[in-house]
Amino acid sequence: MLGKSASSLALRRQPDLASRLAHGQLLAVRTSSIDAPGLAIVQRIRIEADGEMSIAVRPIRGEARGAAVRGAGNIGQKYERALVLDADAQRGTPASLIVASGLFAPGARVEIHSGRAGMVRVGQYIESGFDFDRLAFDAL
Repeated sequence: MLGKSASSLALRRQPDLASRLAHGQLLAVRTSSIDAPGLAIVQRIRIEADGEMSIAVRPIRGEARGAAVRGAGNIGQKYERALVLDADAQRGTPASLIVASGLFAPGARVEIHSGRAGMVRVGQYIESGFDFDRLAFDAL
């Protein structure tokens, strides 16, 4: 890690030509070996003169939990992977669901399994990235 501010992290690494990296991509980032990984979104990518890659990422605040989701009442549909972030009253952010791009639209009813089963109604988009949508949700 090169630097850290309230709104972004600056990272530098040798490019891995076997994997892709894109603006707006969701990443898991660990700032130290003792910290749990957190989520971040790629904001800038630059290849330096020495061949290393500089990346600026914007952290998504909060602890993400894994979940399985599918459209409500659609028993034949397979579960898809998702991440759930709890609401943060201090920052004014609602509970949110991170899913693959285009999986759900606002207003959809979703069956969610994250430690226990439940039903939620998907709200508005919080953000859309290269490979994901982050949507607010309310429990039903």
